[in-house]
Amino acid sequence: MHVAVCFRALLLITLFGSGSSSLEWTLQSFLGHSHNLYCDDLTTNITAPEIGHWILPSGIPAEADGRYYEIVTRFNVRGYILQVTNITREMSGVYICEIRRADGTTRTRVLRGLNLSGPKFHHWLDKYTNNFIRGAVAAACLLVPMLSVCFVKKYRYRAEEELVNSNGSQTSAAHGNEAFDDIEKKSDNIDTRM
Repeated sequence: MHVAVCFRALLLITLFGSGSSSLEWTLQSFLGHSHNLYCDDLTTNITAPEIGHWILPSGIPAEADGRYYEIVTRFNVRGYILQVTNITREMSGVYICEIRRADGTTRTRVLRGLNLSGPKFHHWLDKYTNNFIRGAVAAACLLVPMLSVCFVKKYRYRAEEELVNSNGSQTSAAHGNEAFDDIEKKSDNIDTRM
């Protein structure tokens, strides 16, 4: 008895620590794919004489619809897994698994939610197309104003005073600045009062 309790406690700690998907009651799937729903969780242990009876989001039993749903036996428990194949939008919702005893009475219920997030990307370019377009638009929004400012600064209109250099040549004075001392030495106007 003590060994069984320790084993269950160890199993519980392992499942919580590993973040196992069996702890989650809501599951994520994609259109057109298949998914398994389990009629077991950490608080409800389903054993061999019991069966899992699945109720669909529409309210009808899963046994009534054999096209998209298959009830699988596992660990000698009938209805332990509900296989949902070729998922459509109508299949999303809350699935109920009633755990029934051998006499047919319901012991407890396990809820499983099936969420859809649209079709999965089937080609790797489809996955990155939107991100590439967003990146190109963002780069254009940054580069167009910056290049426009550079273009305007380089080819802007310059007045005649800006074009005449201090020595009389027709170049931009911004590129030919001479130090003040050099100008004084050339013109022989050196101030010797100091």
